[in-house]
Amino acid sequence: MDENYQHLKIAKFVEISDGDIKSAKQRMTRLVREINRCIGLLNAEEVTVDEPDEKLELH
Repeated sequence: MDENYQHLKIAKFVEISDGDIKSAKQRMTRLVREINRCIGLLNAEEVTVDEPDEKLELH
């Protein structure tokens, strides 16, 4: 009996409700947006850093 109760407790602990899934998807969406924003900022910095003020001539 005690073993069955432990299994039931574990099953309830890992049970995922629809609200949990929706919340997880929203968190993931926010994280992806933030990552994309960071990548955009890094790309913008890369362009300004990589562009020299004067053109170099190679001989």
